[in-house]
Amino acid sequence: MTTKGFIQHHFSTWKMKLEKHNQFLVHAQTFRFVSKSGAGFTLPETLVVIALLLVVMVVGLEIFVNNNRFYEGQTGQIELTSNSREAADRIAEYGREAVAFEPSYTYDSVLYTTAETTVIFRLPGRDASGDILTGIYDYAIVTVDPNNSSRLLLIVDPDATSARPEREHLLSERLTALEFTYDNVSIASAGSVSFEISFAVSGRVPSAETIYGQVTLRN
Repeated sequence: MTTKGFIQHHFSTWKMKLEKHNQFLVHAQTFRFVSKSGAGFTLPETLVVIALLLVVMVVGLEIFVNNNRFYEGQTGQIELTSNSREAADRIAEYGREAVAFEPSYTYDSVLYTTAETTVIFRLPGRDASGDILTGIYDYAIVTVDPNNSSRLLLIVDPDATSARPEREHLLSERLTALEFTYDNVSIASAGSVSFEISFAVSGRVPSAETIYGQVTLRN
């Protein structure tokens, strides 16, 4: 091999190595995550995708939290509305049938007294056909639970000869305030009762409701 040929051969070899080195540097600068199909994302593109996914996750989480809070608020309000309606309905039901207010009454060894937080209705006893039993009386009590001031109770205690069913019913466990007001300071002479009852739900979404009403006895 002549000197000229030797120089040309080594120059060509050096040039090829230099070109491969430059190609390596270009690929290193444009680093790609390549799939088997040959398509892929550059590092900046991958970071953008990750950022977008994080934004979507944050927005989704916020929507979930807000919807959950709304659901809790609606559930609490529905419970309060149901409690207040049932309390008003039961007071009206037994009050309109009552012939008098009973000043005091003992049930299950507990003495209840008609006052601001308790009303006792004296009801005519009834037979199996629904007819009134003369001289026989049943008693319905709406009161704050003596052992828990957040519970509103309904107690119906019929005479042994009456067909009226006995009841011990929890009207609400969300009670915050209860006041009965009578149209006469003498309970035995009173003919009507007004009431104001408040309920509330605490927690992340607090809610409250107050109902007012008046019931006149049948006589």
